[in-house]
Amino acid sequence: MALRKAHSHISNRFLKEYVRRVTAEQIIRDERQVNCLKHFPALAESAVGGIQSGHRRGIYLWGGVGTGKSMLLDLLHSELPVHKKRWEHFHSFMLDVHQRMHR
Repeated sequence: MALRKAHSHISNRFLKEYVRRVTAEQIIRDERQVNCLKHFPALAESAVGGIQSGHRRGIYLWGGVGTGKSMLLDLLHSELPVHKKRWEHFHSFMLDVHQRMHR
């Protein structure tokens, strides 16, 4: 996908924000991130549907250090139309799980 300054034609709001950041030279385009972002609308819809039905849903994104996982999840989290939500890094999550197991 060619990145253009006029990116209003992009319907994927996550990808649209990503393109805005690339165009503003805030981040460097990475094809793996773009491919991941293509799945975000469906993930967001699934997460919202799960919350509305009372079923908790989670998303686990893995990859090497410095590949943009946190940035992508920040983007997903900020765009979810849900007020009560949280996301945390794996290490914090596992510390919480460990503490709950040993109460």
